[in-house]
Amino acid sequence: MLKWRINELIAEHRTMTGNKMGYREIAEGTGLGLATVAKLVSGKSARVELATLDALLNYFNAVLCRAVSPGDLFLYEYDGKYDQVVPLPGGAGRCVRLHTRPEDGETIP
Repeated sequence: MLKWRINELIAEHRTMTGNKMGYREIAEGTGLGLATVAKLVSGKSARVELATLDALLNYFNAVLCRAVSPGDLFLYEYDGKYDQVVPLPGGAGRCVRLHTRPEDGETIP
């Protein structure tokens, strides 16, 4: 599951400058609507346009004075919906799929 990390970027800005950054400031700086920014930060947006990502990346690049990547905007957490795939030693694209029993959460090869 992807989780937005916009609050972390806002906190970084506050630490760096001592100034609070609000949703309205982000909306004005990116050209996005205030409701859009609020949905993104709250995690209630199910999908996002590439233009929106581009606007956020450009904005945070400028205000944080550093390169901000998509990895700075999102955090990926495995939610257990699908079998987990683990690489085998030796590489070459070999891996093993671990199955999870839903009733007890125990992982078995």
